[in-house]
Amino acid sequence: MGRNRAIGGINKVIPANNSFRHIIPKIQINDISENVIRCIFQDSNNKIWVATKSGRLYVYDENFALQTVFDNIPLAKGYVPVYNVYAILEDSKGNIWLGSKGGGVAVGRTSLKESKVDYRKMKFDIYRHDPADTASLSGDMVYSILEDRQNRIWIGTYGDGLNLVTGRDHDRLHCRHINRKNSNLSSDVVRQIFEDSKGNIWIATVFGVNCLRDQTLRDSAIFENFRYNPLDRASLSYNDVIHIFEDSRGRIWFGTFGGGLNLYTGEGKFKRYTQLSGLANDAVFGILEDKNGYLWLSTENGLSRFNVQEEKFESYNENNGLVSASFNENACCRTRSGQLLFGANDGLLIVTPGVAQESGIAPPLVLTNFQLFNKDVSFNDPGSPLKTTIETAKKIILHHNQSSFSIDYAALNFFDPEKNQYAFMLENFDKDWNLVKGQRRATYTNIPPGNYIFRLKGAGPDGTWSPVPLSLQITVLPPWWKTWYAYLLYIVLFLLLAELSRRIIARYIHLRNELRIERRVSEIKLQFFTNISHEIRTPLTLILGPLEDIRRHENLPASLQRPVDIMYRNGQRMLRLINQLLDFRKIQNNKMTLRVQKVNYASFLREVCRNFDHLAERKGICYVYEIPDDTIQAWIDPEKVDSILFNLLSNAFKFTPSGGTISVALSLNDKGGYFDTVVTDQGPGIPPDKIPLLFSRYTSFSAERKYFSSTGLGLALSKELALLHSGDILVESAPDKGSVFTLRLPMGKEHFKPEELCGEAATTLSVIPDTEFSDESVSEPLEAESPGNKIVVVEDNHEILDYVSSVLSERFNVISASNGKEGLEIIRKEMPDLIIADIMMPEMDGLEMTRRIKEDFRTSHIPVILLTALSDINEQIEGIKTGAEAYVLKPFHALYLKELATTLIKQRAMVFRKVADKNILEPGELKITSRDEEFIRKIISLIEENYSRPDFNVEKLVELSSCGRTVFYNKIKSFTGLSPVEFLRQMRLKIAARYLLTPGYNVSEVAYLCGFNDEKYFRKCFRDLYGMTPTEYRNRNGFAAVKTKTDR
Repeated sequence: MGRNRAIGGINKVIPANNSFRHIIPKIQINDISENVIRCIFQDSNNKIWVATKSGRLYVYDENFALQTVFDNIPLAKGYVPVYNVYAILEDSKGNIWLGSKGGGVAVGRTSLKESKVDYRKMKFDIYRHDPADTASLSGDMVYSILEDRQNRIWIGTYGDGLNLVTGRDHDRLHCRHINRKNSNLSSDVVRQIFEDSKGNIWIATVFGVNCLRDQTLRDSAIFENFRYNPLDRASLSYNDVIHIFEDSRGRIWFGTFGGGLNLYTGEGKFKRYTQLSGLANDAVFGILEDKNGYLWLSTENGLSRFNVQEEKFESYNENNGLVSASFNENACCRTRSGQLLFGANDGLLIVTPGVAQESGIAPPLVLTNFQLFNKDVSFNDPGSPLKTTIETAKKIILHHNQSSFSIDYAALNFFDPEKNQYAFMLENFDKDWNLVKGQRRATYTNIPPGNYIFRLKGAGPDGTWSPVPLSLQITVLPPWWKTWYAYLLYIVLFLLLAELSRRIIARYIHLRNELRIERRVSEIKLQFFTNISHEIRTPLTLILGPLEDIRRHENLPASLQRPVDIMYRNGQRMLRLINQLLDFRKIQNNKMTLRVQKVNYASFLREVCRNFDHLAERKGICYVYEIPDDTIQAWIDPEKVDSILFNLLSNAFKFTPSGGTISVALSLNDKGGYFDTVVTDQGPGIPPDKIPLLFSRYTSFSAERKYFSSTGLGLALSKELALLHSGDILVESAPDKGSVFTLRLPMGKEHFKPEELCGEAATTLSVIPDTEFSDESVSEPLEAESPGNKIVVVEDNHEILDYVSSVLSERFNVISASNGKEGLEIIRKEMPDLIIADIMMPEMDGLEMTRRIKEDFRTSHIPVILLTALSDINEQIEGIKTGAEAYVLKPFHALYLKELATTLIKQRAMVFRKVADKNILEPGELKITSRDEEFIRKIISLIEENYSRPDFNVEKLVELSSCGRTVFYNKIKSFTGLSPVEFLRQMRLKIAARYLLTPGYNVSEVAYLCGFNDEKYFRKCFRDLYGMTPTEYRNRNGFAAVKTKTDR
């Protein structure tokens, strides 16, 4: 409704509710308290007493016509002004009792049971607390007055407990006081006194409820207390109880000041109803029951009707018919006609249940908004799923990534819209309707693709629901991977995957069968090698035995002592390798048994370490073993632990270069119950990804370190032997930083089987170092004093180096080197006639060394023989490609190697002699490198161009060849076996011999043509070369046509 221009604004019109009638005691008020109703009572004459907070007392008839007003309380003599009445009672004698807040009690002198009572002439007696009279009223703050079925008057005070009236006259009121001092009353602040149908007296206080079941009250009152317990949801919901009521079915209800409504269910248990249950407010001030069995509850903010059977609340406030929604405590009364009276802050509310007629018309519904992921969507937005406004939309199509949406809605009923109720469902998703009361939004998240229908129905405050729900079709499209063509693709892929799986399984079965066969073949191979090893042990024993006897022979020549020692040590090494293979086979078949003995481990370890002293000294390695003098009594199999330590130390010495350090340390861990033997080296280290493979069978890093050979069984066998001792081998290593191997063995003998124990060890074992790098006599490169051509032998195994040198030293001058780098330096310095080199060597291998020799002009002419154990044809081809003249496999025959070296040197000399005889006109026939061939061609060309010049000498030839004098000398000497001067003179003489056989030249002319100034010197040189004079040479070769004077 529009307002006038001066005031402005809009007023909302709310139709009246016929169930409610509002009476305002005073229209024109000077103070707001004049219409605040604090107490309501209907007497036996059906007169209704209404007391206001201002102190007035109104008396109405049953039709609510005002009969009289007490502005003050009239007494027999005088009056009491502003008597604020909080409680009214008519006793069994018809006397009216008025309880006042601060004014004590007033009792009417006139009985209402008398006929024709004139309320305007009523007089009252006033009774107040008298400190001098212990039987007087205990306090003047009277909140409740009750007469029980025994006609006893109970007066409840706010702060001074209970008063039981024992007698009275016009001047005095005699009372018995009941409080916390003389009873177990929970609080002296009494809000209401109530008697139930069973005669129990209930006392409502600000600290719980008290029930007096024994009413004899002999010496003291004993109450049953009910209070709030936060740990018990069946306890009273709130301690401050305002109102107590018993309904028609004998159920006791309690209204609390903040805990809502409580129903006493017996045995100290309560059932709670709060705002969450639908109650208008949790501060309940009054409770009444209408003739239909509904409970009406006045609260601090609104009036609620409670359907006890269905446990449903319907609430009323200013929006649906109430003038005032704020009520006062204990201000309620039910009239004999069935009307319910409630005292409000703005007058008296009269409720006439059943008068109002429900409209029976459901409000129209409308959709008001659509959201995607909590963001409003308009049909004007780009890519919006809405093609029109949401109010008129009939269908919405959403993509798969728009599956979370919200729909807002409203019922077009503006009479108390907060009471509108809604229910919705999404067909094909929800199984039933969602009853959401006043909620006006439906939200769905992660809706799967499909077709849905959103249905909405609503109801107004009267509960009439929409007969036909509002509908909206919603389609959520699937993502492309859930479309029919995607599923078709999945089927095809599944079939392909199934076929692939079938093939993989078939392949797996095939590989498993192959693996089974391979394992069997491996077993057969291992068994074969085991059998061979057993067979080898017999002849090896027959070899080592006689060798041992020969070594002990006193008259053994010194020349044989060294070869015998070499044979013996290598035989021992072969025996050790065979034993490792046999031990490995035993472990694999679980047939390895230990012979555990008690030994002094420190002494045992010290003895093992001593055996490597000489090897460390020879290799120039700093070898330190820190073994404490303390006795460590350990139970071990000495032979097996000896094998473990041998493998660890052998590897350390094998991979540690000269100048490095190897240390052995022994430590005892009493707390852990074990002792550690730690071997530390400064070798090349092990990459982290290789460490897990270190103890695997047949694992060898020889491919990474070509100059070391390995079977791959040593560490695997050591690991197995350590595990047999219930120990372990730990590894710490990093590339270029060395390795640390720790043998960890437990103390004691409890971890061994009884049959493995053999008592104390009598002696310890000793280790024979591996001959792969052991040599007792060779410490420096060997240079033999034998005559003949010069040969350099390069070999890292000193025993083989010594052996080859001794074989060749009978015929050649031998110089030895222990690695490729050292050998290359010696070759460039000594310029030998032949080189014999191993392939697998440290520092620089044989292939690299040969490549550098052939690429160097100074050394490219020197023949090279590669001596190696690599028998693969590809390795041999690689060796020949580097420029080597021969490839000899180990083991080799000494005589073959000696003759091969001799043949290569002789062959080269013969070739040059042949070339010289042919005047070196066809150098391509020589087996020399391309650079050497180019060099020779150049020298020949220079001689042919300048031989006739007398001043053409070696210095001129060196200068024209653009080559150093030393290199030139070495090259000519290597090719011809002559010095450059001899070579030049010989070339001139051979050219002269050719001229002698040519007609037209005499001896003198030939001498001068070939650069000789002195004919006598020419004749002498010619005779020295050919053994005859030039004339004799010409005649002997069949030519005498030309004669000189000298010849004649």
